[in-house]
Amino acid sequence: MTTNHLPESQYLAGEREAELAQLSFTELQAEDMDPSHFVNWTYGVDSELAVVGHDTEYADMDNPNGEIVRERFFMVATDEIGQQFRFGWEKTAERAEAAFQYVAPPVSEWSLWRCIYGSVAYERNGCETAQLIDEMESDLGPNWMTKAPEVSFALAAKGAI
Repeated sequence: MTTNHLPESQYLAGEREAELAQLSFTELQAEDMDPSHFVNWTYGVDSELAVVGHDTEYADMDNPNGEIVRERFFMVATDEIGQQFRFGWEKTAERAEAAFQYVAPPVSEWSLWRCIYGSVAYERNGCETAQLIDEMESDLGPNWMTKAPEVSFALAAKGAI
């Protein structure tokens, strides 16, 4: 079967060109002022395990609260200094990509998720300290400062807590 249509990628590129041709000069200026245009972004899909509900039938010694755990997917945008921003919370990677393509706001409006280990952002934004505090809370609980006074003293000396 033959069609007279262009391949989809060329068709979409032609639509974008036609859309840009219809924009006024002030709209083009506003579009160029978006901060995400000035950064080299890298995009990808990531996932993590999340509690999506509770059911007492799932409760046992390893899961006393009956938590239902599933994998959730989201889009990750990484800037040139190592900050990672995330958007979405979908059941499949394909849905995360679709949400990114059709309903996602500009990356400049996404929430900061984390910094890449060893990057400029990791050192500049204090991600190392935040990660250490998170690890201490997950390992020792909310009163970790009394259980690990040497760590809390070091963080206080840095002015982090």
